[in-house]
Amino acid sequence: MNALMIHPDYWMNSQLSIARFYGGCNIQGRYYFINKESNYLIRDDLRMYVNDLGFKTVEKAVKRHADEKEVKAILRRLRSIIKARKRAEKRQETKLFE
Repeated sequence: MNALMIHPDYWMNSQLSIARFYGGCNIQGRYYFINKESNYLIRDDLRMYVNDLGFKTVEKAVKRHADEKEVKAILRRLRSIIKARKRAEKRQETKLFE
């Protein structure tokens, strides 16, 4: 299994349900954590995108694009755009106080 996200209906009633007690689990050498918002098991390398962009955005990207590299490239691009906007807003705020 090399899934980026695992639906709760799939893992809750299987041997993966042990993840509930530990906050995550290892599956074939990859760590998956439980997203508190959705109960999905999400691969750990997507954690920063879930934290920065939100679960819904990451879920949409994963559902639309099957290829892992493509999903990560899209999320990386979105993350950089959002960070650039925040930096620009911060610069404008500091100019207002000068």
